[in-house]
Amino acid sequence: MTSYGKGFLCTLLIACAFQRVNAQFITSRYEIGGSLGALIYQGDLSEGALGYTRTLKPALGLYVARALDEHFSVRLNLDFGTLTGNDASYSSPAYRKERAFSFNTSVAELSAMMVWHPLGNILSGNDARFSPYLFAGLGVSGLNVNRNWSHLNVAYFQSDSSFLHGLARDTTTAMPKAIPVIPVGVGVRYRITDNLGITAEWTYRVDFTDYLDGFKYAADPGKNDYYYGFMIGISYRFGHNKLDCPKMPKSVH
Repeated sequence: MTSYGKGFLCTLLIACAFQRVNAQFITSRYEIGGSLGALIYQGDLSEGALGYTRTLKPALGLYVARALDEHFSVRLNLDFGTLTGNDASYSSPAYRKERAFSFNTSVAELSAMMVWHPLGNILSGNDARFSPYLFAGLGVSGLNVNRNWSHLNVAYFQSDSSFLHGLARDTTTAMPKAIPVIPVGVGVRYRITDNLGITAEWTYRVDFTDYLDGFKYAADPGKNDYYYGFMIGISYRFGHNKLDCPKMPKSVH
């Protein structure tokens, strides 16, 4: 091999190595993810702004997303979880332990959401390690409401006719099987690699029912039930590293 050929080959190898180090990640517009967390009930059988947090059941979330531009993407979510509440876990006010209502409601929620990335959409090439985002959308939640009033102290409420009539009305009312929901929330992603990231999200659901817990007229008929959730998960954005290293010649003369 001539000195010219050796020099050319050396230059080619250096250029190739430099190109690999500085390879550009070409992302597709699609991303998938999964997460684990909990759904938390707010309603007649809870107290305080945080809702019923004394018994939490695991929740699972799955999603697929597609970027629209540098700041917006659309996302389809499927979430599963269980809401719980129990009057008897509270010592005050006194009627709680005497009423002793409890419930657990399984939830299967399908929703479509618009996601806003104020610092740039990672699916459009933003390579920042931290990426906050906001989202909102529309969805439907399938419900399986299991309510329990078997521990009710009827004697304690014997003089409260409105309560007893309300309970009679509730117990003869069919529970909703599906309700519309408006999920709104905030999240943040930390990028581990070009493809993988860790996500943390908080989502609040605005809904239109007072029967998440199975009781309305025997509780507070003027106030609906709601739920929210915390999720931590893994995201995977599709893409690959673009390498433009030229092909090595078979021989150099």
